[in-house]
Amino acid sequence: MIADGASDVIAPDPVEDALLAAKLFLIAPTMFGGLTLRGASPARDAMVSVLTDAVTSAGNPARKMPGHVDDDRLLGGVDIAASLASGAAVRQRGLLEESAGGIVIVPMAERIEPGIAGRLAQHCDESDAGPALVLLDDSAEPDDAPPASLLERTAFHCDLTHSRKWQVDPLDSLPEVALPDVTALDDDALTALAATAEALGISSVRPMIFAAHAARAHAALIGRASADKDDLAAAVRLVLAPRATRIPQMEETPESSPDAPPEPPPEGGGDNDTENDQPAPD
Repeated sequence: MIADGASDVIAPDPVEDALLAAKLFLIAPTMFGGLTLRGASPARDAMVSVLTDAVTSAGNPARKMPGHVDDDRLLGGVDIAASLASGAAVRQRGLLEESAGGIVIVPMAERIEPGIAGRLAQHCDESDAGPALVLLDDSAEPDDAPPASLLERTAFHCDLTHSRKWQVDPLDSLPEVALPDVTALDDDALTALAATAEALGISSVRPMIFAAHAARAHAALIGRASADKDDLAAAVRLVLAPRATRIPQMEETPESSPDAPPEPPPEGGGDNDTENDQPAPD
């Protein structure tokens, strides 16, 4: 469609990047920690559905955390009824142990109690088997969000508030990818990610580590043996950009800036004017 001599550009739906983030996440869920899906919408419901299907079709558990979970249900403890029946202490598994190798879906993550958030964060730091977290953020205000301790530990933050999609493609037919076959990022690539993070106002090291992993995972998904500039760009878009606390300012030289004032003439005029003003010799 052409209007007034210019093309009308339709921005990509945010669910497209969310799907790409989900694909990278599923390559190594524990390494990426999880993902956050913000905005109650049909697109988010569809994303949760396809994520759950992808995880369970691979033989891994997907559990939903109750809204008022306690420590015994989350971490496990003594099953009192079974212990009384057997005459000996019987331990019951907690939700995190039941979900090892899979995902735990956390509804209304912006309302999670600080103590539970701390236990989830600690489990993410200590367990190599997961589970990874899928945080569902229903915040209505921009400043509302899940606890920072959990956002810090989920690599991908996807905002689907303004998505126009009602359904998304399934994720259960991902190609075989071999992340270990992708070489580690070189110093130039790591420096570029660090400089981008600094420009975006990101001070934490963890997002930069996630971005490096995401670049390699994106390369693996495409079938490359090493990450190139497109893989780095995808990592910046999916991991760093959603965490930005400021917009980088482009430096402008006086010559290139349209608002730069004109350079004032030399005081007393130029050399030619000075010569012209000299009195003629007698």
